[in-house]
Amino acid sequence: MVCWNSNLAKLGEGMTEKSPKKKILLIEDENILAEVTKEYFSLVAPEFEFEIALTLAEAREKLKQSHDWTLCICDYRLPDGKLCELLKEEIFPCPVIITSGDISDELQECTRRNKAYILRKPYQPADLYQKIREILES
Repeated sequence: MVCWNSNLAKLGEGMTEKSPKKKILLIEDENILAEVTKEYFSLVAPEFEFEIALTLAEAREKLKQSHDWTLCICDYRLPDGKLCELLKEEIFPCPVIITSGDISDELQECTRRNKAYILRKPYQPADLYQKIREILES
């Protein structure tokens, strides 16, 4: 069993005030969930800098503007389409975690083709934190 407190203690190891923040793009149409996630990580993992996109179009623009993303966390279904559409464009410069409450065959195929990771909704912030750590440490 993973101990949340020990993970928090390890999180700051090696961090100095001059260490660059790891940029994470959170693509999530539920604004409250996105803001709570951003606020949560600002408190427990300040080395992560979250930026939010509420639609595929907004995410596409952010991905084109910057290529220094460390990780993207993306809701599968957004108001203007499914994440697989964006994955097909091959514009992600980093690993992708796809969050969804419905793990369909289409989603599983999308993750296999694009080497993305799935995190089932609803999830706890500690689950997301653990998934991020696993990906960034691999």
